[in-house]
Amino acid sequence: MIFAGTSEGRRLACELAERKIHSIVSVATEYGEDIMLAEGVKSDYITVRRGRMDKAEMISFIKSQNIMLAVDATHPFATQVSENIKKACDECAIKFIRCLRDASQNKESKNDSSVIYVNSLDEAVQYLNNSSGNIFVTTGSKELYALAEKINDTDRLYVRVLPNTEAVGVCERAGIKGSKIYAVQGPFDTETNRLMLRLSDAKFLLTKETGKAGGYYEKLEAAKQSGVICVVIKRPDEQGLSFKETLETVCRYINQGTDTENAGCNEELCKKLTLVGIGMGGGHSQLTIEAAKCLENAQVIFGSDRALKAVDWCGIKKVPFYAADKIIEYLSKHAEITNAAVAFSGDTGFYSGAKSFFDMKNKNAAAEDWHIKAIPGITTVQAFAARLGIAWQDLTLCSVHGRESSLISRLRFNDKLFCLASDADDIRVISRKLIDYGFKDSVMHIAVNISYDDEQLYTGAPSDFLNFDRKGLISFIIERGIETPNRAYSLPDDFFERTKVPMTKQEVRAVSISKLRLTPDAVLYDIGAGTGSIAVECAGYLTKGEVYAVEKKEDAAELILKNARKAACDNISIVHGVAPQALEGLPAPTHAFIGGSGGSLREILDLLYAKNPKIRIVINAVTLETQNEIFRYIKEKSLDGAEIVTMQISRSENISSYHMMRGENPVMIVTL
Repeated sequence: MIFAGTSEGRRLACELAERKIHSIVSVATEYGEDIMLAEGVKSDYITVRRGRMDKAEMISFIKSQNIMLAVDATHPFATQVSENIKKACDECAIKFIRCLRDASQNKESKNDSSVIYVNSLDEAVQYLNNSSGNIFVTTGSKELYALAEKINDTDRLYVRVLPNTEAVGVCERAGIKGSKIYAVQGPFDTETNRLMLRLSDAKFLLTKETGKAGGYYEKLEAAKQSGVICVVIKRPDEQGLSFKETLETVCRYINQGTDTENAGCNEELCKKLTLVGIGMGGGHSQLTIEAAKCLENAQVIFGSDRALKAVDWCGIKKVPFYAADKIIEYLSKHAEITNAAVAFSGDTGFYSGAKSFFDMKNKNAAAEDWHIKAIPGITTVQAFAARLGIAWQDLTLCSVHGRESSLISRLRFNDKLFCLASDADDIRVISRKLIDYGFKDSVMHIAVNISYDDEQLYTGAPSDFLNFDRKGLISFIIERGIETPNRAYSLPDDFFERTKVPMTKQEVRAVSISKLRLTPDAVLYDIGAGTGSIAVECAGYLTKGEVYAVEKKEDAAELILKNARKAACDNISIVHGVAPQALEGLPAPTHAFIGGSGGSLREILDLLYAKNPKIRIVINAVTLETQNEIFRYIKEKSLDGAEIVTMQISRSENISSYHMMRGENPVMIVTL
């Protein structure tokens, strides 16, 4: 199947037809179908399918037509379509190829001051709004609404679109009518472009970096000769194959089949790379029959030293590589190898390096030649549960093996955790954390070298493992006790320990956190964290995320740690320092709450947006000076989506035998 939004897609269909290879060519519009027919794309080997498809429709069509290979030859700027095609192919487990339009660069234009390169339509509009004069637009009809909405004067726009009713209708609905619409079919030579620039009295040419096939260089030359400034939206970065490489890869893949009806299906004729899960202890006792057969039939076996030692019984050549890129590089240098295996301890789908091979499949041309298949093995969690005589379907699976992990926070949401450990030090640290964060009555099961000859199992309370010192392959299961903390939301103010350190009150916390719209994997900065009330409440919502509580006062930082432990939130990292400097070395945030800025609000906001332009920020402002600073920033940065809410809370107070309401200071809650 060819998703054809460019001339490359049409060329590919014709080239394949000449080789008697059948393809289904998907075009979005009736006009696209007409172009196919007008260019002589008529063949018994080509079927044209017309109509736009979303991801679900692509999946349904691929399955209904038994598609085995898909080529994305859509326009370089059709990023959403390309993403849907890739995801549909992944879900249908079929081969995917991205065919790239010729991206050779015009070196002269890169150094030409009359050519302005921008990263997006928004950047182009920002540049054009600071100028005057007519704009000749050749970016197509899809983005005209956005352009017309953001440009300071739509009368400046003259647009060139395809000659069909849909494109002309888009222009008219965007407020561009009559003589300002050039509905013609390209590509155009330099002289035709010059004529249109003269007819529109253009001072600017707005275009996309489409490449040779889109008449891009003729536009640049016409603009240069006409004294027109060319504003170019740069092509998005992407990976894929050239037209020639795409054609060669498709033909090679198809020709591997025994006939054109089942092209690409015959695994016997493919180069085979099998990812084999060898179980926990290695040897035949842990292997499935299929896994053993694959190892015995391979010409070479790759793996870590431990994995290769476990398959010593197999007299096949062994190479101690386990990284996907190194293995593919090795295979590309040894063309005589057509059947290889990679041995993985445990199972290929459980904290295994096997995933990197599938991720690489469509990114590395050398990997394209290989049919990659995974054979599962027995996992540590299966073997461990079997030793304990328990079911493992209710275990939450995680790992601290070579990574950070907030196990305490996960334990608040789950009754049982299974975890892979790096060494005995992990057991000692986690035992201490279980005690410090209120989980001292939990039960720990620890397995060392499970399924090996020196296997040992231990069960006890966290206090029993504070000095644990066994060496080997370690995993453990934690069962939460009855009295241990569970997840809690909307904590009362008196839950938090505090001295004179400021604290965001319960009602303001509730509204501020709702405005953050946290996701389970959010990375949140709590800047000016105070007692940590916001950090603690937010951490309670995060199952996979992390909170960085930034606080300059030492006594406040100590309070944050106490409150985090009290709430059993170990996914809070306390950063003792002054913002914005203290933020520079932290991971990019998805969300930020600013409760105190120390007079550096503007600098903090600039740094947050530099780290993540799409970040969601909530600010609490009490003083008029801070509020005024926020207003100035919003206006200066044109933050049109800013939301401002002011809250004033009153609480009842006993005075003799009466109750009266006592008002708190009003708080402005700003969402950016």
